Amino acid sequence: MAERRQRFRFFADWSHPWPLWGEMGEAYPDELGLCDDDELADRLKAWESHWEVHHPDFGDWDTQEALDWSDREGTQLIQLLRIAAPQCDIIDEHRDSDGLSPEASPSPDVPSWHQPGEEYGWFAPPPFEGPGPAND
Repeated sequence: MAERRQRFRFFADWSHPWPLWGEMGEAYPDELGLCDDDELADRLKAWESHWEVHHPDFGDWDTQEALDWSDREGTQLIQLLRIAAPQCDIIDEHRDSDGLSPEASPSPDVPSWHQPGEEYGWFAPPPFEGPGPAND
């Protein structure tokens, strides 16, 4: 049986300094093997920071220029992440956090977060199947 590839979502959120999200929540660059790529890590953090500064809580962008830069830089970061971490699936959701329609995403060939047969959310682990009160 083939080993399942790690999947990481890419989007901005106020609760985390990195725009990286794993199956159990927050993710960090070293989880993708990016420990040695300080430039990419710096750009990821700068992109997240730009989003927080120019995209007020649940509001619109403060300027069109800020939105345009975020979209361009986010698209470039996705490409760089896929090159730097080819062992991982990087799911591009940055246009959702930018307030742009997901239909505008240039990467329809990227696997979705949920795979066939998965019936649990990305924050929830698979159902426990061992002995215990729920399975006795």
